Amino acid sequence: MRQHMKKCPGRGEDKPAETRCIKTPVFSNKKIAADQELNQLIQARTVIENGHPWNMFQQDLSGNLVNNLLPAFDVRLLKTLKADILCVYEEGKKELYRSLGNLSCRLNLTMNLLKHDNKNIYCYLTLHFIDENWELGKKFLAFKKISVWGKTSNLFVAFRDVLLDWKISKNVCSLTAQNTEEDDQIIEDVKRWLAYKNALPFGGKLLRVGCFAHILDLLVEDGFEEAKDVFNKMMKCVFYVHSTRDRYDRFQFAVQHLKLEGKEVAIEDITKTWTFSQLLEKVSSLRDAFNLLMVIDSEFSLNPLFKEWDEANTICNCLKVIDEAVLWFSESRRLTMNLLFPQACNLYKTLCDWNKSSNPKVVFMSSKMKMKFDVYWRNNNLVLAIAIVLDPRFKFEIVERWYKKIYSEDPEKHCARVHDTLKEVYCVYAGGYDDSTSSAIVFGDASSSKTCDTGNMLDMLGMPCTCSHDADDDKSQKSELERYLEEPTYRLVKEFDILDWWRVNTLNFPTLAKLARDFLAIPMSAACSNPTFNADIMKIDLVSMDPDILEALICAKDWLQMPEKKKILKQGFTKTIVRAEE
Repeated sequence: MRQHMKKCPGRGEDKPAETRCIKTPVFSNKKIAADQELNQLIQARTVIENGHPWNMFQQDLSGNLVNNLLPAFDVRLLKTLKADILCVYEEGKKELYRSLGNLSCRLNLTMNLLKHDNKNIYCYLTLHFIDENWELGKKFLAFKKISVWGKTSNLFVAFRDVLLDWKISKNVCSLTAQNTEEDDQIIEDVKRWLAYKNALPFGGKLLRVGCFAHILDLLVEDGFEEAKDVFNKMMKCVFYVHSTRDRYDRFQFAVQHLKLEGKEVAIEDITKTWTFSQLLEKVSSLRDAFNLLMVIDSEFSLNPLFKEWDEANTICNCLKVIDEAVLWFSESRRLTMNLLFPQACNLYKTLCDWNKSSNPKVVFMSSKMKMKFDVYWRNNNLVLAIAIVLDPRFKFEIVERWYKKIYSEDPEKHCARVHDTLKEVYCVYAGGYDDSTSSAIVFGDASSSKTCDTGNMLDMLGMPCTCSHDADDDKSQKSELERYLEEPTYRLVKEFDILDWWRVNTLNFPTLAKLARDFLAIPMSAACSNPTFNADIMKIDLVSMDPDILEALICAKDWLQMPEKKKILKQGFTKTIVRAEE
């Protein structure tokens, strides 16, 4: 037996470690070859879905580990990980392209510009839509690296190439971007290009949609700028109290003394993370305690003046309105566009009221805020108004009521502008969804608007219709828009699924349903729905990584999370096996 064991090839484990090896079989069998390609796709998908750096698997340790765990697979698969990731990306792109081709709606885009190291800018585009089941959908389209910050022509070229690559240039409804000069310039270039291709939606009136999150950030910055000096003094008081145990005990004594006098003092942990207005309110509530501390603590000399406390309290009360809008938006980021109109109107009216304040500090602060919000309102009020009219709980009545509050002079003029624009947009949809002809009719000169294509229509006598039919017939034939506006409004319930309402009422208002499907899908903000997205991107070595691999990792990860994920994986595996067998 000892002699046999020495020469038995099946007892390789008794050989010395340095001479023992695992023999990798030759891939002569088609099934094994297919399994190896399948394993490569699994590995690539693992890297994409978990956000691992692709070169992690190229280390020697990883190679040895895979080689020991999966001896049937050649280590060469680790060297082709880049190609595998691009393969997964292309498979996902083809599937998403087919899905978009089956959509019978317009598409809404958001554009985000991510600045990096003052030399490169990254532009990522996201697609927003409502699918055939009346559910909101969102997918990344591209993540492009553009060298040299500030060259908007390069940004436009990247944007244009994405639209051409996905073949959606003639199916765009809106473009949401931040309220910056770079974004404005890009959108103007996009407008000219779409107009040249006869693909500019609604004559360009409604293409540009501002980012609501960004305008709120700008307003908060203006408020902070006005309260910066007194806020810094207040925070020095907080740091003084928390610097030593003795100082904190004296402050606690002042708080307890005030409570004994019947005064309410909220002694909370103000070192927590709050918004600016919340932090300002927390510290302002301790005003009496700091005033008393100044009496019992001879070292404390940082207390703001009475005038400064009053100023901080006034600014705090103003910023609460903006803070409420920020809180609302943070909870409503993925909701439909109709919900934004009341919030924007309330904010706009508040800024108008602040301009009439007797406090010069408030007037100065509100003037700066209103100047910025005026630009946002001027560019977006039509889109917001059309979206809220499509809400059956309000229809056109809410526009009339808010405009009477906002516009002190001639609110009817502004209401008429919204109504006329809504009718024009409706005519585009009722005219066959072809902007190359309908836009010229609706938004062209007066002479062209008198002509209409009626060659396919017959009158009650079976004769071709002409534009000279009787006016009485026009009055008797009400459009869907007129019927919708004349019907009673839906009851004012807070929990209301507007998409489900339009899904049920599609047969009653087929043309308006198309319009609602496009406009309700317009995103309120260009901000990514994932708040950690930008932070995760900045962790990646953007400079050294291949831009194609970077785009594949980011986009494919989003695509693999789509409901058809299993279908894509199955198709990808099937195609790989077929290629291997061939």
